[in-house]
Amino acid sequence: MMGNKTMTFLKRYSRAGASVLTGLALTISLVATAMCQTTSTQEGDSGVVDEIVTVGKKSLQRLQKDFDNAEAGFFDVYNSYNNDSRYEVTCEYKQALGSRRRTHECKAEFQREYEEELASGNNSALGGGQEFAPPTSKGMRRQQEIFRKKISDAISRHKKMREALNEFGDAKKALETERQKR
Repeated sequence: MMGNKTMTFLKRYSRAGASVLTGLALTISLVATAMCQTTSTQEGDSGVVDEIVTVGKKSLQRLQKDFDNAEAGFFDVYNSYNNDSRYEVTCEYKQALGSRRRTHECKAEFQREYEEELASGNNSALGGGQEFAPPTSKGMRRQQEIFRKKISDAISRHKKMREALNEFGDAKKALETERQKR
């Protein structure tokens, strides 16, 4: 029968052994990844060598972050051409009440104002029994049409807008494609 000291010694070193084993597995995977590097010379370019390094698939989180950044980048470029503050777009991360998950949300100022009007009207109606007249959805639809036209015009007039839109579309496609695979 083993003594207390022997059991403590074995427990301590079995944990250390697991750490060493994990470190060894990680090292082997890094070496294998490094071995996947390939180099190739382009035809007609003597002496010019391109290097392609393949590390692995991007995680869904990374693809989502790339998508969020591309969306924010698109609207940053749009804002640089926009001259009406009602149609300026801001992007932010929001966390829903009761949830730990944050979502990326880009909205124009007129959309934020509409939501604030709805919220303040609901609050006042709950508090004092006042009649609440919500903002008209017809007015909102009209502003959305103007907003779409402004974006469309900016895309057709400015090369940077088209490039930002392409990056945004590519990021969206990469994210959706990866989601479908999993």
